[in-house]
Amino acid sequence: MAVNSILYIDSYMRSGSTLLGMLLGAQPGITYLGEVRNFQEHWLNRKRCYCGYDLNACPFWAGIIARLEISPTVFETKTDRSPAHKLVKYASVLNTASCFISLLGRFFPSIRREYRVIENISRIYELVLSQKKLVFLCDSSHRSTQAKLLWLHYRDRFKIIHLVRDGRGVTNSVMKRKRISMEQAARTWKRSNIFTLITQIGIPKQNLIRVRYEDICSNPEIELKRICDFGGVDSNEVSTQLTSAMFHFVGGSSTIRDFGAQEHEIALDERWKVELTDEDKNVFDQIAGRINRLYGYA
Repeated sequence: MAVNSILYIDSYMRSGSTLLGMLLGAQPGITYLGEVRNFQEHWLNRKRCYCGYDLNACPFWAGIIARLEISPTVFETKTDRSPAHKLVKYASVLNTASCFISLLGRFFPSIRREYRVIENISRIYELVLSQKKLVFLCDSSHRSTQAKLLWLHYRDRFKIIHLVRDGRGVTNSVMKRKRISMEQAARTWKRSNIFTLITQIGIPKQNLIRVRYEDICSNPEIELKRICDFGGVDSNEVSTQLTSAMFHFVGGSSTIRDFGAQEHEIALDERWKVELTDEDKNVFDQIAGRINRLYGYA
């Protein structure tokens, strides 16, 4: 069994990362943290943990915060969109990126800030593992740049779960949420997925697995066992029961966070099949169909 391993869900938005994170968090020995990259935002703005409490009052996060011994204004866990961020983003495709970025950080404060984000996230990981005395934690921050840099930091202890969903389902959701055209949604989805595939170059097979949202919803026990086996988690008895009281996480899907029931159902969302017009489907296929087929979607 692996020791103190991190399971990191890397995915595009609206792909089911919160659902998968909760399913993994329901397994013995795994703590689901949500989107750790949003930790500072929640802490600074007194946003609530999934349990309903402010992070400072949450029975889980309050202990972590006390051990940080630092102000939320300086404990950054989220990158910005500065030129430095873009440099770090594209440098992350290199397997020596952490050393390169660290070197640049000696001369450019803005780059040093970007690298400090990775160090802060790592600090949260270690405090959680120390406090909970468990072997695994799960982070669903779904950022390819962070995934690559954190893997470079942890190496064998860091397992990346590349979660994909049919791009037509993703773009349908994004179109409604952001009120944009299919062309815009498809181009953004394609660009992001190409970058994700590039960042995965050089990551060993034992540290990277690809799973599909549709398979998780259709065969949760089988897919959870496959992911647990990949991560080194005991998978003799996987659980698919999601009770709200089980979790303390930050960020995540508003659909799940606002759901008031005590137990969540695993339901496959394929509304895109009836909500997208034939024209929308054709536009998506022309722009991003090739990558969608690479993921196994006809």
